Amino acid sequence: MSTTDSDRTVELEELNNNKTIDKLKEIKNENDTGPKSEELKLLNKKTKKVVEKGKKTKADLEKEQAEEINSQARNIQFIKDLTNDSFYTGHELDNTFIVFKSINEIMFLIYTGDNKSIIAFDLIDNKIICKVINAHDKYITNFRHYTDVNKERDLLLSVSYEDNNIKIWNVLNWNCILNLKDIYKRGKIYSAGFLDYKSKIYIIISNYNVYINYQPIKVLDLNGNEKKEIDDSKDKTAFIDSFYDKKLGKNYIVTGNRGFVKSFDFRENKLYHKYRHNQKDEMHTSIIMNIKDNAVEMLESCNDAYIRIWNFHTGKLIKKIKPCNSRLYGICLWYKEYLLVGCEDETIKLIDLKNEKNILSLSGHTGRVFTVKTVNLPEYGECLISQSWLAKQIKLWSVKNEKNNV
Repeated sequence: MSTTDSDRTVELEELNNNKTIDKLKEIKNENDTGPKSEELKLLNKKTKKVVEKGKKTKADLEKEQAEEINSQARNIQFIKDLTNDSFYTGHELDNTFIVFKSINEIMFLIYTGDNKSIIAFDLIDNKIICKVINAHDKYITNFRHYTDVNKERDLLLSVSYEDNNIKIWNVLNWNCILNLKDIYKRGKIYSAGFLDYKSKIYIIISNYNVYINYQPIKVLDLNGNEKKEIDDSKDKTAFIDSFYDKKLGKNYIVTGNRGFVKSFDFRENKLYHKYRHNQKDEMHTSIIMNIKDNAVEMLESCNDAYIRIWNFHTGKLIKKIKPCNSRLYGICLWYKEYLLVGCEDETIKLIDLKNEKNILSLSGHTGRVFTVKTVNLPEYGECLISQSWLAKQIKLWSVKNEKNNV
């Protein structure tokens, strides 16, 4: 029996997505007489929609990923204590421990135990693999790491504030390759780091200037030779780091000081920007960069309880967020949309940067939380590691899932 055109139209309206393609084949194979070109066009159009419906656009995938990250962020929980022999009694500094993947594929957690020793912990095998006893004469305050690809080695920098001492270690064999003592004749070293310029490695060092009015940033090579000094101000500097802008091909030094943050053009040897929002004399304790939408955002924490986000290259303040009423210390990104921050009130706050909200507060530390770092571990996925003042434990946090459902 032949189907009329009006019947076909009603039939087409009622076809569900799963039957559309089969129906197209059916009509094509029919021997009925009569024009079907419009009918076929309609079915072809609908078939295309069915096929396209099964494909996800870039926007769809990004939305799903954002929702998944948001869900994970709200479900971070304590997993376990990684150590029971850590002990940090130092100043309000970031990088009291560091985490990195070495050239030989070991996921390291480096921290100080009895204040003089360096302990290397394997995060995959969950065990201590090396202890450097009496690495310094006095307690160690912070660490930095650099992967020297040219010589296929990992370099570790350790700082002792009270000893006014910096040492560089080859992590492959734990030999000390450089011992820098009394770099500043007066004052103490609060922070130091690495800078890679034209395939050469430099050490950048800051002085807190407690008793004196002038101590510049010093730049040394790996032989301990002083190459230059930067800045002749009277800053009290507690944090220093380097940043390389790949797009511009330029190296910068950033410093967290009492009252403001500064950046310097390394090649030009001059001040790039001074980032100051008010006249309060509070310490800026940690600085990180976030490359977002082809722009460089600089995020920094301050003892006045604010996180500030700046446009690094213009020096303009983008936004400020107050996650709590206590001093803020170490910071790190959880993906690109969330920020973890260690606080004086013994908690870790998770901030939604887009909505400028504190969405989670992690409790469990028994002292001010100085350092927070993220790392991806096979057993747990994206993880947070944290350490607080006067605590023997370094804690591991992750997202609740089937593997770590505790």
